[in-house]
Amino acid sequence: MTQLLFEWKKILTDKTNYFGMVVLFLLFIVPVIFFSSDIAQIENIQLRNYQANLEISKQAEKNMEDVPEAIGQLEKVKESNELMENLVNTYLSDKESEKLVAEYQYEKIQLRDLQDGSLVGIPIVEQQKKVSSLEYLIQNDISKVYDNHNSIPALNYLAQIFKGKIPAALILMICSLLLANIYSFEKRNNTISFFNILPNDLNHTAVNKIVTTTLFALITFVVPVMLTFLFLLVRNGLGNLNYPIVYSPDGFEVSIMTVLTFIMKSVVLNILFIIFLSIMSFFISLFTGSVIVNAGILVAMLLLSESPILKVEPLNNFAQFLPFSYVNADEVLLSGSFWEPISNISITFSNGLTVLSVYSIILCVASFSIIFSKKKI
Repeated sequence: MTQLLFEWKKILTDKTNYFGMVVLFLLFIVPVIFFSSDIAQIENIQLRNYQANLEISKQAEKNMEDVPEAIGQLEKVKESNELMENLVNTYLSDKESEKLVAEYQYEKIQLRDLQDGSLVGIPIVEQQKKVSSLEYLIQNDISKVYDNHNSIPALNYLAQIFKGKIPAALILMICSLLLANIYSFEKRNNTISFFNILPNDLNHTAVNKIVTTTLFALITFVVPVMLTFLFLLVRNGLGNLNYPIVYSPDGFEVSIMTVLTFIMKSVVLNILFIIFLSIMSFFISLFTGSVIVNAGILVAMLLLSESPILKVEPLNNFAQFLPFSYVNADEVLLSGSFWEPISNISITFSNGLTVLSVYSIILCVASFSIIFSKKKI
């Protein structure tokens, strides 16, 4: 216990170790304070877009009236225009409940036209996500929440963070720099020899070092998340625990995950990844006391997750067995991003838990084997 407290005190007395916590908090809190609009501005922009589209579509309807071959398409355009006009009117009257229903009816017609080929636009699956989300909101009597507005509820904003508003690789890089700094402290200051000649069991010393360093790294991640959550909770409220996050597990069908489930799973994946990074950083520190080398290896691994190399055959075939495939928790949980589906459908939350745990155990065994053979840390 004495040695554990010594390791903990050593971390706390080094002021540079708090830098990561401050940076993460600023990354989380600054966007919602300085780079967001109010709901009125967002809805006004939305209204102008609908009005512009309605004007263009009305002109197209008028042009079709003189083309006999377009009679079938004309009926669809008329129906779409009627629904869009109704949607515009609900925006002008500012009736919130009617607005959501009108938007659902319009987007559902858009989906039908995309599916039958009479309309060209965004991918069908993205339109399915829109329709499913609106339908879920109506059925469960939940108000729609816009992204990037200054009154966004706490839960919805945390979901935005974990959906990539702040890149997951950047968050983990900051934690990596912290880990490399702590684990290389003794070798940088030429005090590691003192630890190696102490009568204490080296394995016990290593365990204390890993536990305290990992705990501090987790605190560095969790505290900014909690402070951001509490700030928005007081200012904007909690939000609905069952707010939908719609995704497509296969690129064709859509599924719904509640915002609470998404946040909890994202936090779990990030915590497991930080634990993996901590043990890997300790393993590297057994060979070098250089912060640059230690952090460089960790950062390079995180950057590899952003590289297209993981999506190239044959590496993509066993990407689910590689830990850096799970850096972006949002892509793992939502089976890809807006731009493209996930390249390997076996990269899942449950596989991520298993892979990160197994690699952490392997690195632990390797580290203690090295300590045993070298008789030093």
